[in-house]
Amino acid sequence: MMGMVIPVGGLTTILTDVRLYGQAGLETGAMLLGRMGEQQVDIVALLGERGIERHPDHLVISGVALATLFDWADDRDARVLAQLHSHGLSALMSVTDQRFGLTVEGFTSAIVPEAACPPADPSRWGWWMFRGGLWEPSAPARVAEGSCLTVVFDESGVRDG
Repeated sequence: MMGMVIPVGGLTTILTDVRLYGQAGLETGAMLLGRMGEQQVDIVALLGERGIERHPDHLVISGVALATLFDWADDRDARVLAQLHSHGLSALMSVTDQRFGLTVEGFTSAIVPEAACPPADPSRWGWWMFRGGLWEPSAPARVAEGSCLTVVFDESGVRDG
C-alpha cells in the first residue's frame, strides 16, 4: 500500500493554521480525510472552537466534536486517515499523546513541531501508526500537486473552512 499523500494546497492550509496558533503559544490540530480504501487526502478538517481546548502543552477534542466529524465523513463515504497536532518544540510523541490519542488499530497520528514556524516538509514531522496496542514510528506523508477541501469541525458541526 502506498503511503499517505497530502496535496500541496492542504499542506499550506495545515501550516497556516499551525503557525497561527503556534505564534500564540497554543497547540492545535486537524484531521485528514480521504475516500475509503485510498491514502490520498481529499479533506483537511481544521479544529473549530466549541468542544476544543487549546493549551500550550496539550490539546483536547471532545467526543461530541469527534463524533460530529466521523458522522459527517461517513455520510460522504470518506474516512479519517490521520490526526495531526502541533507541538511547540519537538515532533516526539508525548506520554499524553500515547495515552489519550486515538488508539485505534491502524490509525495514523502526526505531530507538527516548532509550531510558531513549522517545517513545510512532512518528513520533518513525527509520524506514528497504532499497531498491536502501541504507537510505532511510521512513514511520513508525501506531498503532491493539487488542492483539497478544507472544513472546520467542532461540537457545532462541520462547515466550510
